[in-house]
Amino acid sequence: MWLYSYQSKSMSGKALSKGLGIKRIKHNNSSFIGDLNKTVINWGASTLPPNILHANIINIPEEINITSNKLYFFRKLRATPFLPQYTEMREEAQEWAREHKVVCRTVLRGHSGRGIVMASTPQEIVDAPLYVRYEAKKDEYRVHVYRGKVFDVQKKGGRIGVECNWEIRNKKNGFVFMRKDINPPQCVLDIAIDCFNCFALDFGAIDVIYKERQDKAFVLEINTAPGLKATTLTNYINLFKRIEEISNV
Repeated sequence: MWLYSYQSKSMSGKALSKGLGIKRIKHNNSSFIGDLNKTVINWGASTLPPNILHANIINIPEEINITSNKLYFFRKLRATPFLPQYTEMREEAQEWAREHKVVCRTVLRGHSGRGIVMASTPQEIVDAPLYVRYEAKKDEYRVHVYRGKVFDVQKKGGRIGVECNWEIRNKKNGFVFMRKDINPPQCVLDIAIDCFNCFALDFGAIDVIYKERQDKAFVLEINTAPGLKATTLTNYINLFKRIEEISNV
C-alpha cells in the first residue's frame, strides 16, 4: 500500500502514511509504477499522474474532482433533499437576502471558510459562482464513512474563552472538533450515508448541519483529505490496516 496526497506537504497525509508505515508517492521524479497488485490511497487528489493510474486506487480522482468543487458538488446533488437551497444567479441571491442571510461562495475549491462572504442584505451580495441560503443550526458534525458505513463522528464546538462566530464554524472563528458526549441524531447519520452513496467514493468525511426544531439535517460538503489528529488519525490508521489485511487474504 502507498499514499498519494493532493499536496506534497499535507500534514494529515504525512501522519497517515507514517502511522501505516507506508511510503508516500512523490509529486515529482517518482519511480513508482502502478499495477493492480499495488494499492494507492488517494488523499484528496482530483488528478493523478499516469504512473499511478494502473494501480488499485482508493478514492478515484474523477469523484474527488466533483466533491472538492463546491459548485460541481451542489449540481450533482441538485435533485436530492440533502442540501440547503442554492443558486448560481446573483439576482436570485439578492432576493433571498431581503429575508435570509446568504453565503456567497467566491472560491469553489477552498476550505476552512476561505472565500466565504456572508450577506445580510441585497446590497451585500457579491459576485460569486455559488450562493447558498444560510441555515441557522444547533450543531455541526463531521461524519466519516467508508463504503456506506460510518466509522467515526466528530462535532464542532467553540473553544472555551474564545469569542466564536457561530455562523461559520471553523478554526479561525474559534471552533474545534470535539468527541466528548457526541450523540448525533439519526437523521445526521442517515443523510451522511445517503449523500456519500451518491458518489463512487471509498471513503469521505461529510460535514452535516443539524436544525433541532425541525429535526432536519443538511449536507455542506464531503472531504476526501480531512484533518487527522489524535483519535481521528488512529481511526483512519485502523481503517486502512483492515483494508490492507483483507486485500492480502
